[in-house]
Amino acid sequence: MNKKKKNFALITGASSGIGEAFARKLASQGYNLIIIARRKKRLQSLAAELQEKHSIRIEVLAADLTMEQDISKIEKKIAELNDISILVNNAGFGTRGYFAEVDITKSVNMIKVHIITSTRLTKAVLPQMIKQNSGAIINLGTLAVGLPNPGVTVYTATKSYLSNFSKSLQSEMNKKDLNIKIQVLCPGLTQTDFFNTEELGYQTLDSEDEYDIQLPDEVVEESLASLTKEGVIVVPGSKNRKIRSLMVKEGKSWDEAAKVVSARDTKKNDPE
Repeated sequence: MNKKKKNFALITGASSGIGEAFARKLASQGYNLIIIARRKKRLQSLAAELQEKHSIRIEVLAADLTMEQDISKIEKKIAELNDISILVNNAGFGTRGYFAEVDITKSVNMIKVHIITSTRLTKAVLPQMIKQNSGAIINLGTLAVGLPNPGVTVYTATKSYLSNFSKSLQSEMNKKDLNIKIQVLCPGLTQTDFFNTEELGYQTLDSEDEYDIQLPDEVVEESLASLTKEGVIVVPGSKNRKIRSLMVKEGKSWDEAAKVVSARDTKKNDPE
């Protein structure tokens, strides 16, 4: 990415967690920002801080990504600026419970946010990236992407869509010999507000030996570093990569794989 041009990076779900970490990191690299979330005051506070610190331009858009008029508002802003170099489709949420037990409105809204909005925003920025033959699109996946995950059926399904969409889109960019990078960022447990909702029981993540609980900054560092490498799927954290490998190769659940990896690491580190 050409920092001298100070192109824009657009980040959804930028008011906290991984989205906020992307905003902070990209601002420090000289990018102007379009930051999007429902919580306008938090966006404004973040924008004021980053503008003062980095002397960049920041556009704040308060938006509910389940609403047609709000998605259209973002698409119009993208067309108006016509200078987007990075798109981070980070916004999302989770529900808990078997599909038949979850309120269908929540499931449909998840599809709107994860799939429809991400697809539409990708479509909106791609012509600009193709014209400048440069750009990056980062879609948020999950460690269990592409695998069955009972109890979070729609969540996993939407992330699997983003994975297949991203892989196919990268293939299209490659066939046209375009210097555009598509990434599916698949973090494990990360210290964010994701679980701190009514739906997920207002949980906070405590340190657990079997999991590699990362900070948002760590996830973002690996994501951006991987934009220069081959491959679409990026799993941040060495322990998470071992867990995913067992899930894919041996069909283990997230919990089962984490316990195996933890036991192996403990055995390896124990003095003889």
